[in-house]
Amino acid sequence: TIQIESDNEKDALNIHFNLGSTSNYSLEFDVKRDLTSAVLDIKFNNNALANFKIKGKADLGQMKFKYELRYSAVGLGNGKFRFMRSPTKDGGKMKIQWSP
Repeated sequence: TIQIESDNEKDALNIHFNLGSTSNYSLEFDVKRDLTSAVLDIKFNNNALANFKIKGKADLGQMKFKYELRYSAVGLGNGKFRFMRSPTKDGGKMKIQWSP
């Protein structure tokens, strides 16, 4: 089944695959319209397979943003990425940090 929900603050997409007695997959994606947060959950037989959460803020007019992505996934473990971009007189500066 595929379910899409939308309101003034966020959009959501939920997809569920039931393959009978062998397996059940679920993918849930929620994003706020102001681009401050998003969540992606992937489940296999109702057990967490991967989870991604992003939070931050953006000023697209100035191409300035700062976000942090936290993840937890089978086989990858837990970790986070931080990335930001700030405008400069010569264009822009981008920083990326990864913490496993």
